[in-house]
Amino acid sequence: MTAENVGDGRGVGAGEHPDPWAPPAPAQPGVPAQAGAPATEPAQAGAPAPFASATVPAQPGPATPPPGPYAAPGPYEVPGPYEVPTAPSAPAAPAAPWPYGAQPAPYPPHYGPQPGPYGAWSLPQAPTGPAPLNGFSVAALVTGLTCFLWPLALGFGITALAQIPNRGQRGRGMAVAGVLLSVLGLMATIGVLSPGSSDVARTGRSAASGPQNAWDLKRGDCFNRAGTGVRPTGCEGGHDGEVIGSEQLHGSSYPDQAERQRQLGPLCSQLSRSYSMDNWAIGDGILVHYYYPQESSWRSGERTATCFLTTGSGQLTGSLHKDQSNTTLAQFSYLQAMDAIDEVAAARPTSAVTEDPAGFREWAGSMADALQTQTDALAAVAWDPSVKQAVAAHLAELRLRIPSLRAAAAPASADELARDLSDSDEHRGYAQQKAVRQLLGLSTDDSWLHKQSGGSDGAPRSV
Repeated sequence: MTAENVGDGRGVGAGEHPDPWAPPAPAQPGVPAQAGAPATEPAQAGAPAPFASATVPAQPGPATPPPGPYAAPGPYEVPGPYEVPTAPSAPAAPAAPWPYGAQPAPYPPHYGPQPGPYGAWSLPQAPTGPAPLNGFSVAALVTGLTCFLWPLALGFGITALAQIPNRGQRGRGMAVAGVLLSVLGLMATIGVLSPGSSDVARTGRSAASGPQNAWDLKRGDCFNRAGTGVRPTGCEGGHDGEVIGSEQLHGSSYPDQAERQRQLGPLCSQLSRSYSMDNWAIGDGILVHYYYPQESSWRSGERTATCFLTTGSGQLTGSLHKDQSNTTLAQFSYLQAMDAIDEVAAARPTSAVTEDPAGFREWAGSMADALQTQTDALAAVAWDPSVKQAVAAHLAELRLRIPSLRAAAAPASADELARDLSDSDEHRGYAQQKAVRQLLGLSTDDSWLHKQSGGSDGAPRSV
């Protein structure tokens, strides 16, 4: 990209189980077989694996079913023996009483009861079904995904984690995910509320960004030159330029300098006036430039030209942006009217009256119309009492110009035309405008009045 000048201006260990297939030991005669030990409950599922992402919760593993009259077997577990059935026969004779007091236990205390020699194995019972899902875990995940409801997600997640082990419910993974998402929401909230890092102003672009093409810049971006490209930077510190907008070049062939100036000069100037409405705040030496595509880029289809404000020497400091987005209603109404008047004033012919009397007459008529329209618009604004009197005084002074301008627009001699224009220039109202600007909180720097090098009207030229 190459830059050209428009002109100057202002403005991111498993549990152990007994061997269920060991051969059964013979039962002692006369002693009924004892009921087998109930099946061992499956070991509790281990803790879930860590999440790969806070936004994608891991699927919860199978939960341990609630205890019943018989524990449900694990997927590969053989159920323990039940009481051994005996063949029908005559009732056995009662055992002789033990002569030495209490009858001892039928088995040594070191071993549990053993089944009979041919005990039958019962079929495994069907599982009782999955455990119920904890409602708070679902709520934690849903509210956590919304990000801005992170306080609810945190509360639901903690409640779910407390209830799940006590109630034997599922949903621990979702509860953990909800807690993690709530933490992310908290961090995002802190990031939004805290001040931004230095050298990142208005555009959100960091000074650490690498060089890029000028046509990638947006309105309001500030930048420094970086070789053949530009490097976005914050507007608060020193910078080489501030983008005011972009326009498209037209034509079937690559435009030369004169054609680029013809197409882009008026467009960039208009962008500058809408971007920097308070032209009193624009210091001397502010220029309107533009970047245009080189011929090789033109052949590949690039047509974008980037208009920007810069200075003839040194760097800009702070933003020059002043429009409806960052002004009060009173400020915007006043600046809008004054800019409309200044725009017509800047079109005043620069030659002598005798050299272009027709041009001066045409301009005088346009200037009278602009003054009438804009003073009427300002008179209709509901001004604050603290400003109303100063605005009225300014409007009265500007309206004194209209009769002389109307006279200048009428056919007359060159001398009469020059006299009417001179009479009109006596009522530009800069002192009254400065008083209004002070009350509205706008720039009151009128040093440009003593350095004006533009048209003979003397009005501040928009950037």
